[in-house]
Amino acid sequence: MENDKLKITDEIRIKLRKPMPKEAISQHPTKKFLSTIKAIYVTERLNDVFGIGRWTLTHEVFRETNDYVLMRGKLTLLDYDCEIPEQYGGHTTTGTNTEMADGYKSAVTDIQSKCASYLEIGLEVFKGMKDTPAQPQQATKPAATTQTQTKATAKQQTTKPAPATASQAKSLLWVKIKKATGKTAPTEAEMIQAIADKSGIEIKSKAELTEAMSKSILEFWTD
Repeated sequence: MENDKLKITDEIRIKLRKPMPKEAISQHPTKKFLSTIKAIYVTERLNDVFGIGRWTLTHEVFRETNDYVLMRGKLTLLDYDCEIPEQYGGHTTTGTNTEMADGYKSAVTDIQSKCASYLEIGLEVFKGMKDTPAQPQQATKPAATTQTQTKATAKQQTTKPAPATASQAKSLLWVKIKKATGKTAPTEAEMIQAIADKSGIEIKSKAELTEAMSKSILEFWTD
């Protein structure tokens, strides 16, 4: 009999009001500023609290156009004395990746979620206490390094600054010449050849060698 039905206790309300897991909340497909609860989580909560097969959702087409269906429905608890008002749900039935059956099904699950809200299921979502899940941001690719940039960077790394004075330049150059020739007292010809090999500067006379030794050619020198 109707009067023999159970009452929803505070203990049952606690179970109904239990926050939905994070994965149950998703962004609304059309209203991006809103969140929505995946229907299967609402079904699971109804089953957990009232039992499988102990609740029903009746529904009918209320209004329909060529591309949209509006449905009216009612959630009934078979073992509990609880009156839930009728709710409406709608969805498009045409469009990209949308079949007519999908549109009707989405309208029904919309009704189910709205009816379940009267039982305080997903209450935090309807109260706006759950943030809309953030959409993944596209990773920013680092700017491509051009061949010219690579060469310029390499030149900056390998270019050696000129010593502070001509005397320092001459002393350092002399050290490098001895290292290049492997001799502590290289001949004039060996010095000319070392400079040519290491700096690419061609010297044709003793005068030019003297001039080279008195100038900073270290910036052209490669070890």
